[in-house]
Amino acid sequence: MVVRTENHIRGRGLKPRFPERKPLLENPMTDYSLVYPIDIQEQSVLLGKKRTRGKWQGKFNGFGGRRETGESFEQSAIRHLNRAELHYTESVLVHRANLIFEHQQDAWGPNIVRVFTAPWQHYGEVNANWGADNTPKTTDEIGYKAFQTYEMPYHDMPPDDHHWLPYLLSTPYRISVRFTYRNTPVLTDHLHIITFDKPQRI
Repeated sequence: MVVRTENHIRGRGLKPRFPERKPLLENPMTDYSLVYPIDIQEQSVLLGKKRTRGKWQGKFNGFGGRRETGESFEQSAIRHLNRAELHYTESVLVHRANLIFEHQQDAWGPNIVRVFTAPWQHYGEVNANWGADNTPKTTDEIGYKAFQTYEMPYHDMPPDDHHWLPYLLSTPYRISVRFTYRNTPVLTDHLHIITFDKPQRI
């Protein structure tokens, strides 16, 4: 049995019947960390709104960003928290969710987001550089606002958040979510699957 490869066909001067293969990419996945500071007693969450740049400019979100080469997800989370004037150590982070975003037409492969929570006191001891409600003062780059967990501004957040964030805020389980976008970057055309892992300390 002879298997005719693309090279065999080209050697005979014939046009191959299948498309060119894309080269393998060195880094097919892009990793992100995301942190939600939560006050368990007050049932409130601190969110930030990017004012200047970024994919979700003008939307409320947790605090985080791209993981750099050689960083752990925890180290990435702390670095982005520090940039947002939120100073934590890795020991207080609780791994609460894994998000995988797959685009069928995306040659770079899936985006992976590891989600953490961190303790925060909404009405505790006020930081000298923060406002009276114990939230950092708005800067040129980011604004801050606290929301009750049952009044989250999902209409003003990234469009996938309402599918999974309520589970994170209302259960002790670590969740895994896989979004598969079908031949389109439109966020409304997707399938999502949610699974629950063991309970986490929160």
